[in-house]
Amino acid sequence: MSFRTSFAAVVIFCGLGMATFDAPLAWFFKHHISGEYEGFFKVITTLGVATGWYVLAGVVLLGCFGLKTFVTVPEWRERCRAYARAAFFMISALTASGLVETGMKFVIGRYRPRYLFESGLYGFKPFNAHWAMNSFPSGHSQTIWAVAVALMFIYPRYNAAYIMVAILVSLSRAVTSVHFLSDVTMGSYIGIAVTVWLHRQFVRRGGSVRLGGLPPTPARGDAPNPLFD
Repeated sequence: MSFRTSFAAVVIFCGLGMATFDAPLAWFFKHHISGEYEGFFKVITTLGVATGWYVLAGVVLLGCFGLKTFVTVPEWRERCRAYARAAFFMISALTASGLVETGMKFVIGRYRPRYLFESGLYGFKPFNAHWAMNSFPSGHSQTIWAVAVALMFIYPRYNAAYIMVAILVSLSRAVTSVHFLSDVTMGSYIGIAVTVWLHRQFVRRGGSVRLGGLPPTPARGDAPNPLFD
């Protein structure tokens, strides 16, 4: 499926949600999700905060650049470069998809569910940067799916786990009544689509972000390699 076709399908789904099921579903979650279930989703939703992922990727990127300065073994230097490329790709995916998501929030200006519950406000106030009017799309959903898809390209061994976590985190935004379902859908799509597109650009320029297939770590009798052993 092309980006154009998938985007059209997501737009249609979100439009139907805004017109029909978003508000009733938000009320349902508000009245029926509480206690341990709500607590679980409020904890897991923190994985959708972009700051922690930026810090993690930034530490890896800077650490690899710094380590490469002192490493002389070719295999280790190649590992440093590979990890640095992967971290840079992660940062790029978060930034690019985040810019798209933030721009859409500002232009569309959708009221959050909180204002439906408290004041009966359900609609839009375009070109608005206030928190109350930046519900669409969901930033947490965009972040976690950008991270998940990036990790699928970087280290695909645990793809099922990445997808499961991304689904739980994105759904938590609707279940905890912070976003409508269509907000979550569009946010997730942005995270996926932008990261896939970005990976294509990396590949076209001859870059690989996958960590599998790296040169083998030198034998134990060689100099110690605490980062990669």
